Amino acid sequence: MRILHVADTHLGMRQYGLEVRRRDFSNAFQQVIDAAIEENVDAVIHAGDLFDNRLPSMEDLRDVLRQLSQLRKSNIPFLGIVGNHESKRDAQWLDLFSQLGMAIHLNHEQPYDLKGVPIYGVDYISRRQDEVKPPQVDGGILVMHQLVNAKEVTPSGELAMSDLFQCGARLILLGDYHEHQIWREGDVLISYPGSTERVSTAERPRRGVTIFDYENLSLERRELNTRRFTYLGSQKDPLADPVAELEAMQHLIKDAVTVIRPSQGTLTPRQLQEEGFKRDALFVIVRRSKDVADESAGAGPDIEQLQVEQLDGVISDEIEKRGFSPLAIDIDKIIRDGSIVDTKVDAAVTQLLKDAGV
Repeated sequence: MRILHVADTHLGMRQYGLEVRRRDFSNAFQQVIDAAIEENVDAVIHAGDLFDNRLPSMEDLRDVLRQLSQLRKSNIPFLGIVGNHESKRDAQWLDLFSQLGMAIHLNHEQPYDLKGVPIYGVDYISRRQDEVKPPQVDGGILVMHQLVNAKEVTPSGELAMSDLFQCGARLILLGDYHEHQIWREGDVLISYPGSTERVSTAERPRRGVTIFDYENLSLERRELNTRRFTYLGSQKDPLADPVAELEAMQHLIKDAVTVIRPSQGTLTPRQLQEEGFKRDALFVIVRRSKDVADESAGAGPDIEQLQVEQLDGVISDEIEKRGFSPLAIDIDKIIRDGSIVDTKVDAAVTQLLKDAGV
């Protein structure tokens, strides 16, 4: 039995405010669909963050329905869980796709049976909780969207590796961390596939998905053809003459997201951006050597690329980190729920407080 593992597709992300980047994320997901059909896998398992936010556009919904219909025509089930970026208070988008016969929303109480193998799923569990533990399952596959406490990811991850290895599953497919990682212990394998497009300039390795053979737990990587990111200079070795470097690397700058790290005393960031755009760069990011930026693989979005569409997810993450109560979280969701008109927000919050006995 062969399974394609994908996660963190972040469909709808207009990175840098560019519509072409939204299309890039959709094109990457189309490559995932094409790979599943070409490889004739038995299922596609998505480990969360299908969408970049909980209010995808009509274009994104249309594209996803078209892509999922291709899997259905090929008799390949699409199994998934809900990630933190797309999570809603009520019905989830996966529930809609399930009602349309396009997807299966996994859960851990009633596993999906795939050729005799039980597949369990757990939607994203808030990191503000004191403890996040996987369910105890009876063999098979477990799908979650969390960060593990491994040094390759983050020591402060909310999900303990020891708990995962002892949860009873044979194969554990994760999402949320944007780089490909594999851990083995005995007959148990844990894996992140990484994101399908670069959500941050910190995500330098090639993007891809993983195809597993469940019987022997072997795997193969399928790389995706994504937008090029070109890096000129580094924090340790900033460019003394960035314009000369731009000229020399013009073949790698055209249509690419270009990150320039100049030394002090060169042109201003705006001037360097103009030099990059003259050479047909898609977008130009300039960082001075004094700038402090987390370039680790799992870092959050860079400040240069935070757009209105992304702020919703960033705010949610920050609220969780500050440990607000569940009631405060629900109030925040009501206030920022685009489907609730402004004149109805007060009534919705009042009703919530009444239901909570406040």
